[in-house]
Amino acid sequence: MALGVILGMPFIVPVGMLSQKRRKTVLRRMGFTAIPSCAARYRRRPIWVHALSVGEVMAAIPLIQAFKGRFSDRPVVLSVSTFSGFELAGQRVDGIQKPVFFFPFDGWPCVRSVLKRVDPAIVLILETDLWPNFIFSLQKRKIPLVLVNARISRKSYARYRQFQSVTRMLFGALSGVCAPTVEDARRLTRLGVLESRIQVTGNLKYEHSAVLATPLEAGTLKQALGFDASQKILVAGSTHKGEEEKIFQAFLRIRESIPDAGIVLAPRDPQRAGAVCRMAESLSLNAFLLSEPDGKRPKSPVCLVVDRLGVLANLYAAADMVFVGGSLVREGGHNPLEPAARGKPILFGPDMSDFASIADALLKAGAAVCVPDSESLAAGMLRLMKDPKTVEAMGLAAHRVASEGRGAVEKILRVVAAHLTGENGVSEDDSGVKMTGVASKPTEGRS
Repeated sequence: MALGVILGMPFIVPVGMLSQKRRKTVLRRMGFTAIPSCAARYRRRPIWVHALSVGEVMAAIPLIQAFKGRFSDRPVVLSVSTFSGFELAGQRVDGIQKPVFFFPFDGWPCVRSVLKRVDPAIVLILETDLWPNFIFSLQKRKIPLVLVNARISRKSYARYRQFQSVTRMLFGALSGVCAPTVEDARRLTRLGVLESRIQVTGNLKYEHSAVLATPLEAGTLKQALGFDASQKILVAGSTHKGEEEKIFQAFLRIRESIPDAGIVLAPRDPQRAGAVCRMAESLSLNAFLLSEPDGKRPKSPVCLVVDRLGVLANLYAAADMVFVGGSLVREGGHNPLEPAARGKPILFGPDMSDFASIADALLKAGAAVCVPDSESLAAGMLRLMKDPKTVEAMGLAAHRVASEGRGAVEKILRVVAAHLTGENGVSEDDSGVKMTGVASKPTEGRS
């Protein structure tokens, strides 16, 4: 890796400086950034949580809140890898030792510098953002590393298997793994995690509060967004390039039967919002950006494009139905539990591989419909817009799925407590039960 960095430096630096996203993070990820100082204020070393980007930051929120209650004498620090994750963490995450900082590049000097300044008691990485120098530096310092919400999709598993010798070394070095499902646990064992270090804890994405959106709340929010309270609204969340065109094609067909239907569209990358808004206007749809002041918004809006992070979960309350983006193109889909928690019927495309178990649970419950293309998306939306009883039944089923899957946080807390041992080897679990390890076999958990 060191040789590769040295040889590639003439190319890495210009590419990093030319990319707007990389330019904002490259120096910070080299360690030239503010790092939380905990030694002066706290007696105990911090818990370090690392969340790669937006999705992981959202999943980390209930866990960090629980740490604040269970391990109140320990500070919690949060690192991210992307600028969008950094912005969202600054807005939404409470209970952490500020500031949020950027995860270091996996060069030995960067890793050494950040580890020396943070000096964590334990590191939790959400999902699978694993780097060898970081892992082996933690091993050398005898700092436990726990992989949390460790989803391994079929596609990722196949990629890891191609580099078996490397992946066994990386996964075998983990102190503990909290897997969302039994299948994830099996795949992780085959990749090199010791079976005694894996627990099936359930998926953190279920842990956000599941609060049904009432018709009154939905109507009030529609009006606040500039729509009429009685308008039928589709919310398309976390969409990708190449997907918006298909959604607009389907939406135009809907408007042939329901002329006053409206759409709220939230690109996964808010920086693309302007281009998406122009695309809607080219199709003769009155469109505006969420950040535009009221005076500049059209009088009879048809399309609202979301250009801010951290608001989509609340906007789902205004929906009559929700389309989950990243699924009509090969992006693995995005989290369908946020609209499910609000009690909304859900549509998604054929690629939900990153959320396969959740998508299957929603389909089996009758809470979601898989739409393979633009034509079936239009047909599915039209059926729902004309059938309020089906909308209500699907919404209630979605809310049940979101509510019944909770419980991961408490199980993860026990795993963390087992690693936060004091000088006498007794864990910090407040139950008073001595815990010296993790269960020897994965146990069945909610998927």
